[in-house]
Amino acid sequence: MKHLLTAFAFTALLAPAAHAEDILSILERQSQNEQPSPPALNPYNYTVDVIMSGKEGKDILPPFTARLLIDPSAEPQTRATIVSVSSPEHPDEFKEFLKEIQNPESSAEDLAEEFWCESGDNELFEGDEVSADSFTVLSESETEAVIKPNLALMAQIMMDGDDDDMSKSERKMMKKMMERLDGEFVLSKPDARLKRLKIWLTRPMTMAVIAKIKEMDITQSCAMAPNGFTYRDSMTMHVKAKALGMGMEQDMDIKISGLTLR
Repeated sequence: MKHLLTAFAFTALLAPAAHAEDILSILERQSQNEQPSPPALNPYNYTVDVIMSGKEGKDILPPFTARLLIDPSAEPQTRATIVSVSSPEHPDEFKEFLKEIQNPESSAEDLAEEFWCESGDNELFEGDEVSADSFTVLSESETEAVIKPNLALMAQIMMDGDDDDMSKSERKMMKKMMERLDGEFVLSKPDARLKRLKIWLTRPMTMAVIAKIKEMDITQSCAMAPNGFTYRDSMTMHVKAKALGMGMEQDMDIKISGLTLR
């Protein structure tokens, strides 16, 4: 009997887990029930570490690093406090990054929507939009699933949501870019939360007569905040382009940490 039990236990370890629910079933079940939403106002202050590097023509630009302390509840001009920078000369890309954070037209609610992964990245997998055409399952295990989203459908959802804010030319550019993008999303199981994503340009794209994007890829990961919702804790971006006859490359690495409840 002892040997029989040992053999049975060994067989059970090797056998596939029949109880593991597949991601399609999880998403279908969740789409039928209203999921909890993250706070409309972000209750946390947090630290942002930025690393920027690149090339202009044959010149390699020195890396630029910065650490910021962000208070989403503060007035726009005081939301970001610069803790340290590697150089007093700020690259244009960093100025644009700061400008985006301090944009007076961005409310505290807008900042919270950008902060939480559940606010936007999961829209393709929730509600009425979930269908067999939304994505393709590439692989899955008991703990996660790798899926390929239908980026054309995602673009349509985004454009429908921003219908009043996008001009005809912007909608055309969005459609053009989505036709050239591919990507993979990783969802955790059994909660179907977004863990990470990667999106890349499959072929060059002309933005204007004098500008062309040759390469682009973006990665993002999500981490669990103390309140049980996930936030965008890291993002990397690589762009290789050509403008006015000169080639250029840009790499940006952003990490969010040190969440502190106000």
